[in-house]
Parts: sequence; C-alpha cells; structure tokens
Amino acid sequence: MNGRRRRALLATVHPLLEPGERVEVTTVVNLSSVSVRRTAAFAVASAIASAGAMAVIPVPTPMYLTMTDRRILVHRADPSSPSRWSTP
Repeated sequence: MNGRRRRALLATVHPLLEPGERVEVTTVVNLSSVSVRRTAAFAVASAIASAGAMAVIPVPTPMYLTMTDRRILVHRADPSSPSRWSTP
C-alpha cells in the first residue's frame, strides 16, 4: 500500500476505532448493493431502450475491508464519505 493510500485509510478508519483498538488487516474489496439478477435485468432493459447501441451496467464500489482486534469494518477510502458500515 502506498503512502497516500495508507494515509487516506488511516484518516477514514481512525474515527471508527474504539480506544485501544488496533487495525490487524486491511484490503480493498469491490462491493455492489445490486443483485446479479437485477444487474442483468438493468443491462437488458438499457440495451432494449437504446436499440442495442449500449448496455449500462452498475459498477461495484471499491471499499476497504478492515479487521481490527475486535470488529470487522467496511468503509470507503474517502474520510468525508457518509457511507460506512461496521459489524460488532
């Protein structure tokens, strides 16, 4: 992980950590809130609507998966992003 990406990760995850909690492992994952069936239906519908000229497919969002010594966190790399989930 390069320095800029590491600083972005630490700036994002730091406010989510409890006192004394340590980051153990971090990786980038691609998550999509759209099911495979819905993605396929959307692609077919957009291809039909554009007379076969194009098919629009939602792109998964790259996010960080961070495991601490207590929890698993899934969050965006942008510290100003409101989209953060955590599981105890």
